[in-house]
Amino acid sequence: MKKDNTGDIRLTVLVPEGIEQRTMDVIRKRVAARILLRNMMRYAAGAVMALAVTFTVWFGVLPHNSTKIVLIYAFHGEKKVEVAGSFNGWDERIAMKHDVKNDVWSAEITVEGKGVFEYQFIVDDVIYTAGQAEYKVKDEQGNEVGIMSL
Repeated sequence: MKKDNTGDIRLTVLVPEGIEQRTMDVIRKRVAARILLRNMMRYAAGAVMALAVTFTVWFGVLPHNSTKIVLIYAFHGEKKVEVAGSFNGWDERIAMKHDVKNDVWSAEITVEGKGVFEYQFIVDDVIYTAGQAEYKVKDEQGNEVGIMSL
């Protein structure tokens, strides 16, 4: 297979003795069709990726400086669990969903920016805790505060 001066691909197939010209023409067409299909797929994949990136940038589907995280709190019979943290200025409690199958509470949160963030779980509107957070400290009131770094 070679490209000629115009950039077209020229397929050269040597015909073994004993094979009819018709058979070789069929083989040549099939090989050429496979090469064409492979090249079309390669260009189509690139075009789809370019469209996806363009759509994302134009419509802001992916915020530039945000990270999605999932916070988990082990279920121990609580009626309600919420989470709050420095990632939203401690302004809002985010309700967590009880995942019965895995027996945990979970919440997916979008965190803007990078840095170190503190958070607490609010259990049944009373207990403020970091749960099983790997990194935690105590605040001025003696409550555990979970720490995460993004």
